[in-house]
Amino acid sequence: RAFINNQYAAIKSINPTTPILVREHTGEKARIMATYDFGVERKEVVDGLDESGVEQAVKRLVEGGVLMKKLAD
Repeated sequence: RAFINNQYAAIKSINPTTPILVREHTGEKARIMATYDFGVERKEVVDGLDESGVEQAVKRLVEGGVLMKKLAD
């Protein structure tokens, strides 16, 4: 929650067309999901991580998307 509260505005200013959906559900672990081209999805479970840990998970997902694009080219 701290990551979204502190970083949402910055993320949206850099990537204004990137959809960001935040939902809360009792009993579910916190996770981040990314959807890439061709419907490929990846997720990172971030339950219990601090803000820095969540940031690292986001970076892994972004880097995965960049790598996927290079492989497709």
